Amino acid sequence: MISQTEMLLGTALALTVFACWQIVRGVLGLKNRGPDYAKAIGRRLVLTTVTFIAIPLLIWLGQDEWGDRTGLYAFLAGLVTVNAIWFRRLR
Repeated sequence: MISQTEMLLGTALALTVFACWQIVRGVLGLKNRGPDYAKAIGRRLVLTTVTFIAIPLLIWLGQDEWGDRTGLYAFLAGLVTVNAIWFRRLR
Protein backbone atom coordinates (compact mmCIF):
# COMPACT_ATOMS: atom_id res chain seq x y z
CA MET A 1 0.00 0.00 0.00
CA ILE A 2 1.26 3.48 -0.88
CA SER A 3 1.33 6.03 1.93
CA GLN A 4 0.10 9.58 1.59
CA THR A 5 3.65 10.92 1.75
CA GLU A 6 4.73 8.66 -1.13
CA MET A 7 1.77 9.81 -3.21
CA LEU A 8 2.60 13.47 -2.49
CA LEU A 9 6.26 12.89 -3.40
CA GLY A 10 5.23 11.19 -6.65
CA THR A 11 2.96 14.11 -7.46
CA ALA A 12 5.79 16.54 -6.68
CA LEU A 13 8.12 14.63 -9.00
CA ALA A 14 5.60 14.62 -11.85
CA LEU A 15 4.83 18.33 -11.43
CA THR A 16 8.56 19.15 -11.28
CA VAL A 17 9.31 17.24 -14.47
CA PHE A 18 6.38 18.81 -16.31
CA ALA A 19 7.28 22.35 -15.16
CA CYS A 20 10.94 21.87 -16.13
CA TRP A 21 9.91 20.56 -19.54
CA GLN A 22 7.65 23.58 -20.11
CA ILE A 23 10.35 26.04 -19.02
CA VAL A 24 13.05 24.42 -21.17
CA ARG A 25 10.71 24.30 -24.16
CA GLY A 26 9.92 28.00 -23.72
CA VAL A 27 13.55 29.05 -23.34
CA LEU A 28 14.68 26.96 -26.33
CA GLY A 29 12.01 28.65 -28.44
CA LEU A 30 13.56 32.09 -27.86
CA LYS A 31 15.86 31.77 -30.87
CA ASN A 32 13.03 31.26 -33.33
CA ARG A 33 10.60 33.85 -31.98
CA GLY A 34 10.45 37.62 -31.70
CA PRO A 35 10.77 40.07 -28.82
CA ASP A 36 7.13 39.65 -27.76
CA TYR A 37 7.83 35.99 -27.08
CA ALA A 38 10.91 36.95 -25.04
CA LYS A 39 8.76 39.31 -22.93
CA ALA A 40 6.26 36.51 -22.27
CA ILE A 41 9.06 34.14 -21.24
CA GLY A 42 10.58 36.82 -19.00
CA ARG A 43 7.28 37.48 -17.27
CA ARG A 44 6.73 33.79 -16.65
CA LEU A 45 10.26 33.34 -15.31
CA VAL A 46 9.74 36.27 -12.91
CA LEU A 47 6.42 34.81 -11.71
CA THR A 48 8.10 31.42 -11.26
CA THR A 49 10.86 33.02 -9.18
CA VAL A 50 8.36 34.91 -7.02
CA THR A 51 6.39 31.70 -6.48
CA PHE A 52 9.40 29.80 -5.22
CA ILE A 53 10.50 32.71 -3.03
CA ALA A 54 7.03 32.56 -1.44
CA ILE A 55 7.39 28.88 -0.44
CA PRO A 56 9.21 29.65 2.86
CA LEU A 57 6.41 32.09 3.67
CA LEU A 58 3.86 29.33 3.03
CA ILE A 59 5.83 27.01 5.29
CA TRP A 60 5.94 29.60 8.05
CA LEU A 61 2.23 30.40 7.78
CA GLY A 62 1.10 26.78 7.55
CA GLN A 63 3.12 25.17 10.33
CA ASP A 64 0.24 25.09 12.79
CA GLU A 65 -2.36 23.76 10.38
CA TRP A 66 -0.48 21.38 8.06
CA GLY A 67 1.61 19.53 10.61
CA ASP A 68 4.62 17.39 9.72
CA ARG A 69 4.28 17.71 5.96
CA THR A 70 4.23 21.51 5.87
CA GLY A 71 7.23 21.82 3.55
CA LEU A 72 5.89 19.19 1.17
CA TYR A 73 2.47 20.84 0.97
CA ALA A 74 4.06 24.26 0.39
CA PHE A 75 6.33 22.84 -2.31
CA LEU A 76 3.33 21.18 -4.01
CA ALA A 77 1.39 24.45 -3.86
CA GLY A 78 4.33 26.20 -5.50
CA LEU A 79 4.60 23.53 -8.21
CA VAL A 80 0.89 23.70 -8.98
CA THR A 81 1.19 27.50 -9.29
CA VAL A 82 4.22 27.24 -11.57
CA ASN A 83 2.47 24.68 -13.77
CA ALA A 84 -0.55 26.98 -13.98
CA ILE A 85 1.74 29.87 -14.99
CA TRP A 86 3.48 27.85 -17.74
CA PHE A 87 0.54 25.72 -18.91
CA ARG A 88 -0.97 28.36 -21.15
CA ARG A 89 0.49 28.26 -24.63
CA LEU A 90 3.08 30.90 -25.46
CA ARG A 91 2.42 32.96 -28.57
